[in-house]
Amino acid sequence: MTTSIPNQIPAGFLESLTTAYADLMKQQRSASNAFVRWPKSARRGNEFAWLCEGSETIFTDGRRKVLTSADSAFQSVRRMESVIKLNPYEKGLVYGYPYVVGRVDGISIRGPLFHVPVKITVTKSSASIEVEEDTLRFNSLPFRSDTQSDAAKLRLDQFVISAPDIPVTQADLRRLCEHMQLDLTVHLQGAIDGSLSEPKEVRTGTGLSIVDAAAIFVAPKTNYFIHDDLETIGSSVDQDLDETVLASLLGFSKYGDESAVVESSPVYFPFKSNPSQKTSCAIGRTSEN
Repeated sequence: MTTSIPNQIPAGFLESLTTAYADLMKQQRSASNAFVRWPKSARRGNEFAWLCEGSETIFTDGRRKVLTSADSAFQSVRRMESVIKLNPYEKGLVYGYPYVVGRVDGISIRGPLFHVPVKITVTKSSASIEVEEDTLRFNSLPFRSDTQSDAAKLRLDQFVISAPDIPVTQADLRRLCEHMQLDLTVHLQGAIDGSLSEPKEVRTGTGLSIVDAAAIFVAPKTNYFIHDDLETIGSSVDQDLDETVLASLLGFSKYGDESAVVESSPVYFPFKSNPSQKTSCAIGRTSEN
């Protein structure tokens, strides 16, 4: 019986593929310390500030937060604006709430539980913080380890997928934190009611806690140029991909037959358990590529 193979890549597929990969690249930071570790020195004081005045409004009300010159974080936020202006392609601003603090394997942990990219507008007497996306991102880094089980990794992935949109109520945030307390072995120390305070570094013991704290900080965009290229490729129109290696890798054949199926082809790669490697190797042996 002849197997029917799709003979054309669907419209919009390339844009969806490159956008998804670009988003993944944005999340991969070679310097992830800003999302998980408490710095050992104050050298990066220009790139982090606790927001202690007032209450949380960015996530829960979906509106901007305005700092005045009397706020403790005002000068730090002004300096962050200068840092971003000097290097907007490799650095971005992030707002996080609530915070995970604690100590794991002798390392002090400090990272946002949820975070979102933000932009700031600064004048002589005020600084306005506004979100640039409508969906929160769950920060799984404080909870990950090399020895955790597949079940634990799956639970983290589920929290990543189920991150809420902005605005989110304090009650919903609290319920999420309560679920995490049960599933991720983390202590819910804060009331998660929007009240803000600056936590102290945990220098002894072990374990993680969720606290009522918010902060704004500078995070690296180490994959900016690759990300930009992917977005450019995805936004291109009228591309004929049916004759490319991409079509074969995805199992499409312009002839509508099994010419793109490679599972039965001889494979000389040592790691046969990886289907993508098997596919690439078999295609590499064809005369067309």
